[in-house]
Amino acid sequence: MIIRIVSICLFLVLSCGLGRNVRACKLPTSSINSRTTLPVDGMKDVPTNTDILLEYKYTLFSGGGGGFSIDETFRLLDAKGKEVTLKKRIGASRTTGYWGRYVVILEPSAELSPNTTYTLSSNLSKLPCALPSGCQPGDFSKIMSFHTGAASDKTPPSFRGIEKLSGCEPASQCRSSACCGPYVQRTFALYWKSSKEAASSIRYNVYGDGVLFFERISTTSFAVTVSLSGTSFTPSSWSVLRSAPQKVTVRAVDMAGNEDTNRNSFDVPKVCSQIPVDEREGEQERDQDGGVLDATPDTRGGGDAPAREFSDVPESKHSVGCQSAYGPVGGLDFFWLLAVFLVLLYRRAWCLFKRQCC
Repeated sequence: MIIRIVSICLFLVLSCGLGRNVRACKLPTSSINSRTTLPVDGMKDVPTNTDILLEYKYTLFSGGGGGFSIDETFRLLDAKGKEVTLKKRIGASRTTGYWGRYVVILEPSAELSPNTTYTLSSNLSKLPCALPSGCQPGDFSKIMSFHTGAASDKTPPSFRGIEKLSGCEPASQCRSSACCGPYVQRTFALYWKSSKEAASSIRYNVYGDGVLFFERISTTSFAVTVSLSGTSFTPSSWSVLRSAPQKVTVRAVDMAGNEDTNRNSFDVPKVCSQIPVDEREGEQERDQDGGVLDATPDTRGGGDAPAREFSDVPESKHSVGCQSAYGPVGGLDFFWLLAVFLVLLYRRAWCLFKRQCC
């Protein structure tokens, strides 16, 4: 009778515990959340050599930020209905994580006419929309209109560049392999003062070691994140996550694409050369392709070298908050229950052998 009761209890406990291995993680819907433009709707005195900037904020939970694209076509018409030929290019927007930034820059084939109203239309008019089925192209509709000024603008903005580089933020860690990890990261914050020109018409380009990582962002602060994620790493490699020195430069750019030439750069400091991590953690699960941070494309070829990520998204946005994330049943709980079961089984067998009740 004792064996029967204990067996039933053990079965129920193990069934519940092993069920936790199913990594239940309910993710939000993938979607395009917003689209902003520069020039903004109704803007006046726009230079005749302006570009048109479109910035999308999206949420993506399949394939990572690097796989995001939209099939959108644009039309730019003057007040008489004459269409302007546009060259479309995708701007640099190396966003990490599930919350992303997608940039499109439209370049007119020739200068626009002075003192003229232009209207931009798109065949993707309903935003926000759910990806992919809810973001299909349809009929063209107006996005915005603007009015040009009397002349072009060929003068770069006046801008001093980066003013301040903060110290190292506390380490952000995710031990769980459900949804968001495992990963560990530190963040450096860069700050600068707005260009002396009208803030509404100025954007900023961010370069890392001379490579354009973010194009035409509107904020006056920026985060550089150093992270180690996904691959098979031991406690020792957790604790020596190092930040490779990296030179970061910020330059101002206006609507016509004129960029200042300041050389004011900052090196990512070495104050975060070590990130203390609880070394009682064992080896983490291995990602076959070398490891990713928040389902983004890998930025290294595997191993324990840190990945260097760039983002203007707040750090709290980097990891997905799982509504229910479960890990495997604890080893100590399992072995303790197994030991109790074996002891009771042994005693019962011994009693039957001696033909006496214990």
